[in-house]
Amino acid sequence: MFAGSGSISREVVVEHLVNIARELEAIIVAVNNTFDQDSLPRAEVVDKLFRQDLALSKERIERSVAQLLLYIASGRIELVDSKELILRLTEGYRDIVARIEAFIHRIKLAEMAGAVPDQKILGDMKEMLKLIAEASGHVTTLARLAGRVMGNHEVARMMESRNDKVQEVERLVDELYREILETLIHSAGDFKNYILVRDAVDMLEEAMDLLSKLSLNYFILGVGMASTSTGGGGTAYEM
Repeated sequence: MFAGSGSISREVVVEHLVNIARELEAIIVAVNNTFDQDSLPRAEVVDKLFRQDLALSKERIERSVAQLLLYIASGRIELVDSKELILRLTEGYRDIVARIEAFIHRIKLAEMAGAVPDQKILGDMKEMLKLIAEASGHVTTLARLAGRVMGNHEVARMMESRNDKVQEVERLVDELYREILETLIHSAGDFKNYILVRDAVDMLEEAMDLLSKLSLNYFILGVGMASTSTGGGGTAYEM
């Protein structure tokens, strides 16, 4: 992947990706900590989350993305496929932040509208958030491992294992999502309650799907880099 660009270029790219991953993880953990499985968070609590944790981490993500794209645009990384993959990673992070932001905004609207979700739904939503936070942690590890994978098949296999864990988390989140929809059909007191809660869990499910794709892109990156030796040669990664 980064063949011919030098270790310094690789290190700069990985550093930015790790910084972005850590900020995304911080956002998801903050949302998870705010969400109580017994009731929806109050509107003022959500507003505080928007103003502080989310706004600060989002600003840092955008700054790191801008610096990374500027670095790529300078021509220091020459392979087109590497550039395209890095662009997919940065866009993936932005899309996930947008879904998490949309989720907490919908939760605020639901609370303001007086929606009272079933206790099982609240518990399942909390579990979805915990699983998404877990998947985000795996993705942060994948970003770190990308800094060690050049010509190293052992690290590539570690990345494969992390990706497998993310895909398993996605399966669990999908199961919870389907359970919530089934419970909503039977427990929603009115159409407004159904729509507000449904819109919120839709955002969580989409965020997890995007995390899954992000993880897969890191695995693809790892396979390519492991198959390239520091001297430009190397053998194919063995699955």
